[in-house]
Formats: sequence, C-alpha cells, structure tokens
Amino acid sequence: GVRCYPNPFTTDISISLQNQTTHQATFTITDITGKLIYRKEETNLAPNYTKMLDLSYLSNGVYFITVQLPSETITKRVIKQ
Repeated sequence: GVRCYPNPFTTDISISLQNQTTHQATFTITDITGKLIYRKEETNLAPNYTKMLDLSYLSNGVYFITVQLPSETITKRVIKQ
C-alpha cells in the first residue's frame, strides 16, 4: 500500500510505498481544484521506498497525492495546516 504521513501536516510529508515490488512510480500532487502542484517520475526504487517532500510553500488546505505504479494508481487525500 501507500501511506502518507503525517496527515494533517504542516511542512513536510512522507509518502511510503510499503511491500511494493515495483521499481518505478510517478508522484503527483494536485490541489482541490485539480491544479498540478508537483509531478515527478522516479525509477530504481527500493522495495519499501519512502519519498519525503518539503511542502511548506503550499497554502493551508486539502491536497491529493497520487502514486501511479505500473499495476495500479493510488490517490490519498492530505490536509496542510
């Protein structure tokens, strides 16, 4: 699965891919209106990979973190406060 923590967050957030056997993922963050905030494709990922992002520049509110894996796409709702 995919875990985003802490939620709610204030500055930094971690996106953890747990028990994934894939070596590739695309990370996307959008705001509540669907505006693209962040997008990055990464390869050569470890089996229990954790991506840490500094999102201190974002306004307080609701955001959606999408992790696109070769086999599935997972979206999590997070709150910045």
